[in-house]
Amino acid sequence: MNKDAYCTPQEVAETLNVSRGAVLNWIRKGKIKHIRLGPKTFRIPIDEVEKIQKEMKKFYEALNSNEWVPAYIIGNNLKLNIKEVKRLVRAHNIRYLKVRPVKNERWLIHKGDFLSWLSSVMGKDFNQIPKMVSVSSKTLSRECLKLIMTMISTGKVKCLKVNGKIRILEEDYKKCLALLEQSKMLNSSEEIVPLEELAETLKVSVATLRKALKERSVKILTNGGGKLYVRISDVKRFFS
Repeated sequence: MNKDAYCTPQEVAETLNVSRGAVLNWIRKGKIKHIRLGPKTFRIPIDEVEKIQKEMKKFYEALNSNEWVPAYIIGNNLKLNIKEVKRLVRAHNIRYLKVRPVKNERWLIHKGDFLSWLSSVMGKDFNQIPKMVSVSSKTLSRECLKLIMTMISTGKVKCLKVNGKIRILEEDYKKCLALLEQSKMLNSSEEIVPLEELAETLKVSVATLRKALKERSVKILTNGGGKLYVRISDVKRFFS
């Protein structure tokens, strides 16, 4: 046996710039080829070390480019765990890089591939990984959840479904919150008037009235169904 064909765990650690404990952990989990010479004595083939070294070089070169994005960033933004990200990229043939035997969260996902797939699902072009919100009764109020599900079912909001769980864009979530707040205002005791009715009274188009109200910073309310309203108190202020 050629003694130069094998490395000790310490030599592997120095070559790959990791700790000896990390190498022993890889051995224990079977993530690196090795031979056992005793209860605590291991040797790793030099060609295995060279192979991992090449993979690590390719990985870190990709990490420094703008073409790849770490899997944990996708997970954080889309509210997915690493296993869900792995499953997703494999299911949709999205390119990825990983280095044996580093942890799964060190995976790199091809940014262009991922954004292209996500754009096709969400019906919107993305230049960066967008932030999303998980739609769940555990995190959202009953009213908010009901509104979001209505918006999704009517096609007004696109969603991403992974493992039966629903995510929507953060910007859409904020719009839903605004609609919910306005809906509460409409249901309050404060008097309101339909914008269309006010425009008819003033003998102007709705578009002209909206522009005039906007210039005077008068808030226009909506019920989520497309109908617009203004508060009577705001109308009085407008004419004062």
